[in-house]
Amino acid sequence: MVHKPVSPGPLRLMCLRMVSQAVYNYLEARPRIEKYLRLCGPTCKDETGRLIDYVTNYFPSNLRDMLLEFLTQLWFTKLLKMKQKTIDHERMSAGDPHHDHATCGGTTSVIDAQRQTNLMAEILSVGMTKHTKTLRFGFTNARSGPIDFNKPLTIITDRCNSLRYLDLTFATDTLMPTKPGAEAENFNTVFARECLTLCKQLAAINQISTLKLLMCNKKMLKEISMCSRLQVLEIVEASGLRDTDLVSFSHGEVRHNLSKMKVKFWSDSDHIKELCESQTPRKIAQGLSQHGNGRVSLPNWAVFLLNCPNMTELQYFEPSQLKPFNPLVGLLTILTEARKWWNLEIENEGDLLDLVIEKPQDLDSLRFKWTSISFDMGNDGLSGSPSETALNAHMEFLAHTLPDLKEVTLTLFPTPMDFLTLRGLVTTPAGKNLASKLQQVKFQACHPSHLAKAAELVEHTASLETFILEHLQIPQAHHHVVNLDVRDVLAWLPSSVQNLKIRGFHLLRRVQGDIPEGTGPTYNNLKLIEIVFCGSSDINLLHISCMCPHLEHLTVVVSMTNVPTAAPPQPPTQGMVASHLHSLCHNSDLIQCIVLIKVGEGWIQVDDREMLGELVLGSTSESLRKIVLFPIRGICGGGLRSLVRAAKERNICLNIGIGNQRPVKTETNRRTATDEFTLADGKCQVISISLTFREILIFY
Repeated sequence: MVHKPVSPGPLRLMCLRMVSQAVYNYLEARPRIEKYLRLCGPTCKDETGRLIDYVTNYFPSNLRDMLLEFLTQLWFTKLLKMKQKTIDHERMSAGDPHHDHATCGGTTSVIDAQRQTNLMAEILSVGMTKHTKTLRFGFTNARSGPIDFNKPLTIITDRCNSLRYLDLTFATDTLMPTKPGAEAENFNTVFARECLTLCKQLAAINQISTLKLLMCNKKMLKEISMCSRLQVLEIVEASGLRDTDLVSFSHGEVRHNLSKMKVKFWSDSDHIKELCESQTPRKIAQGLSQHGNGRVSLPNWAVFLLNCPNMTELQYFEPSQLKPFNPLVGLLTILTEARKWWNLEIENEGDLLDLVIEKPQDLDSLRFKWTSISFDMGNDGLSGSPSETALNAHMEFLAHTLPDLKEVTLTLFPTPMDFLTLRGLVTTPAGKNLASKLQQVKFQACHPSHLAKAAELVEHTASLETFILEHLQIPQAHHHVVNLDVRDVLAWLPSSVQNLKIRGFHLLRRVQGDIPEGTGPTYNNLKLIEIVFCGSSDINLLHISCMCPHLEHLTVVVSMTNVPTAAPPQPPTQGMVASHLHSLCHNSDLIQCIVLIKVGEGWIQVDDREMLGELVLGSTSESLRKIVLFPIRGICGGGLRSLVRAAKERNICLNIGIGNQRPVKTETNRRTATDEFTLADGKCQVISISLTFREILIFY
């Protein structure tokens, strides 16, 4: 018997959310009330479980999938709090040289971790069916003892017949690196054993298209290689893997459809160190140009790339890790040098599948579907002092070999060395043509002189949609203070840019750069501005909200600083002027506004309480869902009551903190804070969890 819903869509979802909350509360409390249920008679347990029986027996598969999603949201809310406690614990113990996170137990006890894991097993038994297509699961890996997560993984293994999207990457504690000779029952060993069984089942069913794993070893990778429909593979830690394993992996059926592969960390650090020392693009270019004789043995990572013709994105390690090894540029360097030879003999040609390369002319037909690539100054595969003709020819080669290229990352270092790829993009005809097709540019600078080069590049990016400007922090190096006026960056941008992200600079308004409010240029094309982890001496930074009348997302996370001088740094004496935010009231596209100042290093100065109220009461945007202002000065807490009531009525997530107090939050915040989970309804979609207010602050 299947009941057809009689309520309209929104009301139906609201009812299902209420049912989800009731089911979650019952499943969470059941272990504690079992003994009381037994005291109430033999039929009491059956009566209390009637809702669960009704859900499992009469809910159609699509409703159970949505129920599972809602229950998973509620479960992850608890896990996020556990993870936040762990982050707080690591921050507090950071200054203790004798503190050992491996033995201290963190802040998640074994009992709490096991209780949450058992609860997820109950949720899966109620909500997951053999028709479920999307699933996320997290691990409460308490460091003080082992956690048994066999039951939930067994349920997933038994009911994964239709799974298309599986995410197993979330963990409440930091994953410890896998080391040979570790104890037999630590988290990494148990995870590898349990997930190996799951990977075998996924390979046998062969329906999975997106797989995200907390850890992957050789045996698991071997099973995954048989998943011919897999398109996305993401791994947090490659446990004991080397590039030779990638060659074996590319010999499986997975090579036909694999389009994206990401690895954050490799447990075999010696292997990565060896690659960084001997197989960087610069050393490959030098070796082939000086000793090239027509014979070459392709590196294992190059064989992997050549065997995966549909690969669009490869991440060998976390982008924040500055390493000279770059497999994409390395392969392009090999092809560039080999095309110059009269003859070509590949010693390990047998490792290549579906590809025949017998002479240098065969390389001209190679095309890659890569959509993004990263070039580093001095390590971009070019050596010496090429002429403008040679540089133009190289740009033509890039455009010819990478016809789908949309995103480029350019990393500059504080050296007088010439960045040949960047020079080619801004000076040669082929380079300018290539730059005009780019949709996203990420420019990492670390010296004031680099900003002029960024402006010069942006002039030629007629199709640019996203521009990311980041101050590169180089470990164990002298850091230059790079001052930046955000309005200068706005002036660089072509009219096609919709998203601007700035990170890590010192924000300083130029001398004689004041623009009266209501005057000056406007940038109607910009939809998103994100300025994070910057120091700001510009108290009128929020004036950018007046200059961009169609903003949808405004995010500012900074610390207030005085203008840099030779004197010792002093605490700020002025807060950030908030009056500019009044322009957002007239913005009919606004979705969220977040302004955070580092605690103890500045504040948001609100002199007009009416302006703050009009952000909610007078906003013309029907899509406004989030306002975060912290900390503010100039008004008392009592003045926020009407604002809180208005936010609740309009379903707006409102976080406001006065001075150093905790933020005042509306009731709707507790619900809407997790509403960014995407419901799976026949299609596999990426699901994300939005950071809470305190999690944004914690990165300071």
